[in-house]
Amino acid sequence: IPARVAVKRLRRAPRCSKTRHMAAEQPRVLDAIVDGLRFETLTLSRAEEAYALQAEAFADEPASAFTLADRAARLEECKRFSGMFTEECAGNGLSVACIEASTDKMVGALWIRDFRAPMHPSFEEILSKLTNLGKVIDVLVQVDGMYDALRPEVVGLGKAADLWMLAVHPDHRRKNIASKLTDIGLAHAHAAGFEVVVLESTGAFSARCAAKAGMHEIAGIDYADERQVHKELAGLQATPHTRLRIWESRREVAAR
Repeated sequence: IPARVAVKRLRRAPRCSKTRHMAAEQPRVLDAIVDGLRFETLTLSRAEEAYALQAEAFADEPASAFTLADRAARLEECKRFSGMFTEECAGNGLSVACIEASTDKMVGALWIRDFRAPMHPSFEEILSKLTNLGKVIDVLVQVDGMYDALRPEVVGLGKAADLWMLAVHPDHRRKNIASKLTDIGLAHAHAAGFEVVVLESTGAFSARCAAKAGMHEIAGIDYADERQVHKELAGLQATPHTRLRIWESRREVAAR
């Protein structure tokens, strides 16, 4: 059974019209300008920039690219998927943007959401039509289920934050921006009151960022594992992107 049918069960929080974290109208700088870049909270005024970055980056996601060679087709799927999270992640006060100071251009974005926040009302309907990207999401949800079995206490809103989607503009990749976004996003989520922060890595690049940030792998599955729900992804064993993992950081937070 495709793992996506378990999404409602895995995201156990009740539906709500508002979340505890709300974005300010003006971004809050989270790190001083270094190498011409500043890192700040993402606001709704820059939601479309972040959306475009996320869709383009997710189209290059290794597991997705492995199963569908046509990048234009991948990009269309990724636009539909990313669009479900744009308003939420740009407006919750948790997500982080990397801005090129000299041009004020967004060159990186990390979408952060409550790990137990309900998915978009059309999530399952849209995902069912994403015949390529849906395979990767199925495996991700499968690993989420493994995490749930190991961490039954991580329930309810406000307990865990998810470093959900990370993107860097193609012209600015290999400049340590992804690692910096992960570090800053992790610290920002903990400072916002989340005791637990998780990151789901679909390939080697995001796994490297998680490990470098001091996060620990809690659960995962090799794409070549016979238990993995989409056997066509097994061919990834010949690349660096051999395993889908969920990572965790825990930190005691002050009483709110």
